[in-house]
Amino acid sequence: MGKSIQIFHYSEHLESIVKTAMQGKKSTAFDTIAKHKSGEIFDINARIDPIRDTEGSIIGFSILAQDITDQKKAERALRSSEERFQELFKNTLIGIYQTTSEGQILLANPALVRMLGFSSLAELSKRNLEKEGFAESVSRSDFKKRIERNGQVAGFETSWTKKDGSILHVRENAKAVQDGKGNIAFYCGTVEDLSQQKKIHEDLHESKIMFDTLVSILPEAVMMTDIEGKIIYSSQQALEMYGHSSEKQMLGKNIIDFVTPEDYRKATKFMNRTLSEGIVNEIKCKSLRKDGSSFLAELSASVIRNSEGNPKAIIVTIKECSTR
Repeated sequence: MGKSIQIFHYSEHLESIVKTAMQGKKSTAFDTIAKHKSGEIFDINARIDPIRDTEGSIIGFSILAQDITDQKKAERALRSSEERFQELFKNTLIGIYQTTSEGQILLANPALVRMLGFSSLAELSKRNLEKEGFAESVSRSDFKKRIERNGQVAGFETSWTKKDGSILHVRENAKAVQDGKGNIAFYCGTVEDLSQQKKIHEDLHESKIMFDTLVSILPEAVMMTDIEGKIIYSSQQALEMYGHSSEKQMLGKNIIDFVTPEDYRKATKFMNRTLSEGIVNEIKCKSLRKDGSSFLAELSASVIRNSEGNPKAIIVTIKECSTR
């Protein structure tokens, strides 16, 4: 009692607020900081109003204050969270969106805007997803049925149209967000561009077709093994040569197992030389058919290396020299 309120309030603008009260004006509530007896600083919301006597003269002031430390901490945490979200939203390479079930685009991050070939969110927002934005073979109703039935979709692959009309292959993860009445307020989701992966997959498929076509017209049978000699591919000619009806019967077996015991060491040396030298041509070994009969085969092999130059597989061609 009797001490200045400055010992309680640690605020630079408190003086101007006190002056306002001394002029007889009511103050509005304001946030400031106060000092505890222990010296700790904490947040308060306060107001200072004049107290008048019966003649209207100011005889004192009333101070109403509320500790809002927890509220301020929550606000600071929220701001920090919002700042982190905005940083992620703006800088992530994955598309992020928010749309209504009626097809209105509420939100799209810069990555998604760029992904679809638009210059700004304002331009993209003119698109009504109920009418446009999907490839001809894609139905938006399918997406809506899934998300409204399960509340979310995960790993949903579909095709969108970019601003220029070209196709964008994407993978979506999305969730339906409900309002207080349980109705769907909007969809929010992430989008991953699969176009490059699709192209790689198509190129690999095309390469496989070309490889299979080439192998089919070669006079020699072809096998491919891993670096330990286990068979990972067998051409149709190789199946017929060794008397097998399906590739599954040969896959996983060691190519050395298809050589007669008397030439086992020669075949092992042949595979080791291939790994060390890269290419070995025209080594003759006696080979075994499924029925137990043997034939003389001429083997040539070459190492297939990965992008780092390390051996990845061995491709072996087999030519039947004679039968008995």
